[in-house]
Amino acid sequence: MRGAAISLIGMMLWAQQGVAQDRARPLGEFERLLNKDAASVMEILGLPVQDAQDGPARRLQFAGQACILDVYLYPPEDGAEPRVTYAAARVADGREADRNVCITILRMQR
Repeated sequence: MRGAAISLIGMMLWAQQGVAQDRARPLGEFERLLNKDAASVMEILGLPVQDAQDGPARRLQFAGQACILDVYLYPPEDGAEPRVTYAAARVADGREADRNVCITILRMQR
């Protein structure tokens, strides 16, 4: 398992350096979360380690050994249920990580 975690971290660093970023790619992990409600996100990623409300916005934070993912949900219109509009990923020391790779890792660790 440790070897797999090291390989996944290597993938994150590789993706972070922009290798193959300009190539066309199939639907990414983030796009699969886009426009989902909180319950749907939790079905995919499990329970968040943090669930914060700030006015109409909601932030769900998911964390694993390799990365931390913040998923932001905003209502598409007043009174509507918040939906995923953005996500940001980082490693424990605060450096940015590839959000698609982070989502994959978090799903696999579930």
